[in-house]
Amino acid sequence: MTFFDILFPPRCPYCGALTGRVYESCGECKELLDAEPHMKKLKTGTKCLSVFEYGGAYRTAVLNYKYHGCRQYCKPFAITMSRAISNNLSDMKFDVYTSVPARFDITGSRFDHVKPIARRAAQLCGSRYKSLLSQTHAKEFQHSLGAKERLENVRGLYKVTDTDFVKGKSILLFDDIVTTGATLNAGKPFFTRESPD
Repeated sequence: MTFFDILFPPRCPYCGALTGRVYESCGECKELLDAEPHMKKLKTGTKCLSVFEYGGAYRTAVLNYKYHGCRQYCKPFAITMSRAISNNLSDMKFDVYTSVPARFDITGSRFDHVKPIARRAAQLCGSRYKSLLSQTHAKEFQHSLGAKERLENVRGLYKVTDTDFVKGKSILLFDDIVTTGATLNAGKPFFTRESPD
């Protein structure tokens, strides 16, 4: 047990019950993890792997992690994502894992919540993590916008931090939520082929 685990004891992300050790969930919430991850083709044409549909207990867990200080959920989320990658993308070889960077919103707040999940998932899958995108300017919250506004809101929002490194690489891009695919589509021009999210 680490000092972090003392400050933020392991809990089930879906019901908040203390688990004592890091698990994907408690025994009672295990059925939430039994749903098969699925490949989606978004309206933008981009393909992605979604671990869950964004709703119910999963939506609550993500919001608690992002906005309500439940940082200990990083480990269970990473375990779930690494399992989905191993079970669904075993025929694909990724040179590096990366993540959509922290979003600076119009209030100036910042918590890079996807990066620690992607970094830990990379370790669990025996791969490496590297930050490859940065945000160029602040944006509105995506959830407050319609589909067209979401696409416009992220246009030109990201830039590659190491253009030489990404050439010829197969990259697995992580994000926490996929709805219209606007954020994922904004990063698409930087990569030579589509990669699941």
